Amino acid sequence: MKPEKLAHVAGEMLRIAKDSPDARKAGNNFAASVLTVTELLENVLLPVKAINYGLGRAKEYMATKFGPELAEKTSGIPDEFLIEPKASVVGPALQSMAFTLDEKPLKDMYLSLIAAAMDGRDPDAAHPAFAEIIRQLSTPEAIALPAFLLADGVAVVEVRIQAPDGTEYFVPLQHLAETVDAAGRPFENERFPAWVDNWVRLGLVEVSYSKSLAEKDAYAWVESQVAYDNLLKNRPSDAEEGWTQTFVKGSLQTTAWGTAFAAATGLASLPDVQH
Repeated sequence: MKPEKLAHVAGEMLRIAKDSPDARKAGNNFAASVLTVTELLENVLLPVKAINYGLGRAKEYMATKFGPELAEKTSGIPDEFLIEPKASVVGPALQSMAFTLDEKPLKDMYLSLIAAAMDGRDPDAAHPAFAEIIRQLSTPEAIALPAFLLADGVAVVEVRIQAPDGTEYFVPLQHLAETVDAAGRPFENERFPAWVDNWVRLGLVEVSYSKSLAEKDAYAWVESQVAYDNLLKNRPSDAEEGWTQTFVKGSLQTTAWGTAFAAATGLASLPDVQH
């Protein structure tokens, strides 16, 4: 089905839901009325290849949990500002959410996006592209992302192996950031540099190694990071003599697009999370 047809059908479904007897019984909270689209979701919003795998589970979720969970997300919106969300936002969000029922961080982001689209005070805050961005995140990324999007700049470094005269170098590791576990101990997150590349690709953050943070001790953590220490320990025995390991200070900054994404997907309302 073409995207424009999908958007039209999604809009029709939401209009049907709003006018149905079930919706009227639900009272003023339009979120509960979305429960009535379950029958239509089976054949329209689920991709064909996912029908045999996920249709039953998606149908059960839509019938039993979707309404209450969305109602919770919209609980902070006054009734008079609840509006029908744009199909261009809610269609792709519902479609992709069918694949994330077991991945709560991603599912919650879709629910928050739909809720943002239902807030008549600023309905355009829910950009149609945000559903696609969520679809291109992994669950571990979604868990880690708020700590970086909500920070006022994050210290990152580029590790270099440099020639004795300083004229040549190569980069074995980029986008190294301070990562600690719940007990405050450094640990190695091997996927983090790739995550940063993905966030840059999606326009959520910018990384610069010509700008650094001015705060005292902002980079004091570097040499205690496992990844940095491992590079020193594991240098091959035949490495060129006199070449040294060093690092260049950089910064990771959230873009305006990233800030808008965090607000529309509920990340901005999460409690502070450590890197």
